[in-house]
Amino acid sequence: MAKNKTAKRSPAPAKKKEGYSKGLTDISGRDGFYRNQINVGRWAYGADIFRSNLSKIIGLNLMMLVFVAPIAYFLFVRYSQQFTLAHSAPFAGNVGVGYTPFPNLVALEESINLDINMYFFLKLPLMALWLGIGLSGGMYVMRNICWGEEVRLFKDFWLGIKRNIVPVTITTILFSIVFASAFIAISYVDYSGATAGGKTWYQIVFKVLLIIAAVYVSLWFMTMLSLNVTYKGGYFSMMRNGVLLTTVLLPVNIFFAAFALLPFVFFFIGSSFLLFGAMAVIIIGVSFFMFVWTAYSQWVYDKFVNINVKNTYVPTEADIKLKKEREAKTTSAAEDESYDTVGAPAAAQVNYIKVAKPINDDVTVSDLPTKFTLGDIKKVKESKGDMIKDAEEYAADPKAYLKAHNAEEEEFEIPEELVGTDENVSDAAVNQPLERPLDKPNSGKKGNKKK
Repeated sequence: MAKNKTAKRSPAPAKKKEGYSKGLTDISGRDGFYRNQINVGRWAYGADIFRSNLSKIIGLNLMMLVFVAPIAYFLFVRYSQQFTLAHSAPFAGNVGVGYTPFPNLVALEESINLDINMYFFLKLPLMALWLGIGLSGGMYVMRNICWGEEVRLFKDFWLGIKRNIVPVTITTILFSIVFASAFIAISYVDYSGATAGGKTWYQIVFKVLLIIAAVYVSLWFMTMLSLNVTYKGGYFSMMRNGVLLTTVLLPVNIFFAAFALLPFVFFFIGSSFLLFGAMAVIIIGVSFFMFVWTAYSQWVYDKFVNINVKNTYVPTEADIKLKKEREAKTTSAAEDESYDTVGAPAAAQVNYIKVAKPINDDVTVSDLPTKFTLGDIKKVKESKGDMIKDAEEYAADPKAYLKAHNAEEEEFEIPEELVGTDENVSDAAVNQPLERPLDKPNSGKKGNKKK
């Protein structure tokens, strides 16, 4: 039975992975889609990318602060209002300090929280519009960094905005609406429970479900960010793909989301660490969040998504030109100079040597006597034609020529690279001289010399 169980369990991972990829619909590579096979561990690869691009990651964080600033400001205002009202509201009824006791303190704290949350979260979609513009450029830059590409911050940031502003901004606004509704509903549940003298069981369950929904929508939002800057497709199809990836990989998503939010932990461990949290967020907080999530997302896509991608990126003429320029930079300057100054002239010289016949043979042109007739001129013309024909036979196949004329092949040592057509001349033949002795008489068959 143990063997049967093992046989049934062994193919399960493959089926599971296949199911993930088949569930993705209407997805293709966005402009600039480019993936290389990564042969090292993902943690080591991510750490190396982070170290080598640290200055760019910090620069990107400073750019993103411009788009995060409105939300950061309202969070500060919300915290200040809660702090002020907590110290000024008569929670103790001012008993014993000479003031008239406050008649009713029931649900006062919950009422204050509800008012503050409504004031803040109802403005969240408007701030999300500005944040979405920044995320469309920032996530595009971070995608290129995680792909190991050469990144120019301002140019790539603007390019990312032009390419991704619509899907990313829509996703950010939808997330802000759902997130704001969930928190306002949680505040209202607390308020209604306080006014009723205590929460009922269904109010507790409803509050827990709202918290779970807020966490899930946050993970879906993060998944959609990286999905939209990497792939393209119908927006509702991308939403389904985002829900699928968020649900199937929920435990792993929670882990990497918590890891990506590490710089923000200082805000929740006590007021003494608020300064450290502010410094961490200003220097690298937003970029660290985007880097960790993007690097993790690319691992997910390589594992589950890219095998199902269709209509992948086709390079344009500009991309082909850029690729050729990059390949040209990999060649050494010495090779380029050698080709420009030596290669072409040497190749021409080789072609000339190939058709040249040794001059130490017995093929000559008939001499024209001092007093000549028309017949003498005809003989000279015929001898020239014989010489040209003889030279062409030699150039076509020197070895066959020597064999046909019973000449010793040792007298004409011809490199193998020079035998054949002009197109077959190798680079090695450029600097290799011909070894043809000019001081030995030809031992082959002598022709008739006409005088």
